[in-house]
Amino acid sequence: ILKHHSNNQNTLLKYLDRFEVNSNKTSNTKTSIVSRALNENKYIQHNESLLMPLAMNYQMFAFHLVYRMNNEIFIDDINKMNLSLSNKQFDVQHKEDTQIY
Repeated sequence: ILKHHSNNQNTLLKYLDRFEVNSNKTSNTKTSIVSRALNENKYIQHNESLLMPLAMNYQMFAFHLVYRMNNEIFIDDINKMNLSLSNKQFDVQHKEDTQIY
């Protein structure tokens, strides 16, 4: 602010004072839910279904979840899904047995 925006320094510093940083607050974005599920081998709840996350891909300007449900593989835009992290974990072997083509 001081170096590149000195002419607006007072206004910008006032805006900075309004920001509140809480390092204890967890982020619950859809990408963070999917990332956490992948890292912790947990199922993802989507409406009434439990999904086993296999991968998250970025394509066509959106993040997509590759998942297994009822022994079938699906891929959907995570922004169009109602996602929450489940407490239920899955065996990593089940994930490794699934081949994505």
